[in-house]
Amino acid sequence: MILQLHYILLEKISGYERYQGIYRPVKVYIVGSTHEFPLPQEVPGLMNQLTQWLEENEDLIHSVELAAKFHTKFTTIHPFADGNGRMARLLMNYILQQKGFPFTNIPLKRREPYMKTQAAGNKEDHKPFTLFLAEEAIKQHSETDKPSV
Repeated sequence: MILQLHYILLEKISGYERYQGIYRPVKVYIVGSTHEFPLPQEVPGLMNQLTQWLEENEDLIHSVELAAKFHTKFTTIHPFADGNGRMARLLMNYILQQKGFPFTNIPLKRREPYMKTQAAGNKEDHKPFTLFLAEEAIKQHSETDKPSV
């Protein structure tokens, strides 16, 4: 499912046709980041471990924490040549909605704190993004629950 979603996500993005729906065959870097991502040959195994982790933990931890941890683990693997952040947010929301939580957007104006939480997640510290996600979900959901005048 993840590979199929990635194919669809990149369908209209010119220049990445050869990377659609496949795990990255190249090493990746993020400008300004010191995090070293796994080698391409490690990605399929790490993604299998991640989906297995999700199955094993889906009933053990709170849904928001589950979605947040999955997101940061996914971005730490960085399984695609392009579209990793978009895929991570899409899958995070898939998990949230499967568990009855509303779709939660990561606003562009919150990019800097979001990126800081991701840097912490690269070091296995998932608490910052879990709190960030919970705050955004509460804020966005409470805004949609306000009665119209």
